[in-house]
Amino acid sequence: MTERKKEQWIMIMVRNKLIPDREWGMEIAFSVDSHGIEQAMREAQEYIDAKSRLFTNCEFKMEGGEW
Repeated sequence: MTERKKEQWIMIMVRNKLIPDREWGMEIAFSVDSHGIEQAMREAQEYIDAKSRLFTNCEFKMEGGEW
């Protein structure tokens, strides 16, 4: 049996900054394998910029990962 190659992703993590010690949760992910690193990073940053204006009680960050 052949093992599938894991895909690379840029994940947007979010948490409520009004609640102390709140854990980060994944909001959305952008595929590096499908879009390329530049486009995935650009889309992720645009997503953070748009959501940060709407949800001032939340903080966002990008993380790289694979699955």
